[in-house]
Amino acid sequence: LVTVAYSDEILRSVADRMVSLNLGVLPVVERKNKEHLEGLITQFDLLLSRQKLLEEEHQAERVLTLRGISARRSQEIVTAANQGTPSSSEHELPPLDPLQPD
Repeated sequence: LVTVAYSDEILRSVADRMVSLNLGVLPVVERKNKEHLEGLITQFDLLLSRQKLLEEEHQAERVLTLRGISARRSQEIVTAANQGTPSSSEHELPPLDPLQPD
């Protein structure tokens, strides 16, 4: 009996199977044609996939943070205008630092 991964299977299932069976590599086959080898998946492939996911999450967090800063600064301008204070062109706002948290 050979343990395999299927080409339509989610990586989490493949990773769980590899860990539970202490395997570093699995052949990848189609469900309908288990005789046809699609390729191999290794622990390194799983790590690369995880790294890509972490990078995408980091980028999404950064975009949300920048949008939050932009929205906060827009609100400061509206508040200043409603209070009769000088407009944003006349009133100096603090410099925007995208790396600083709100």
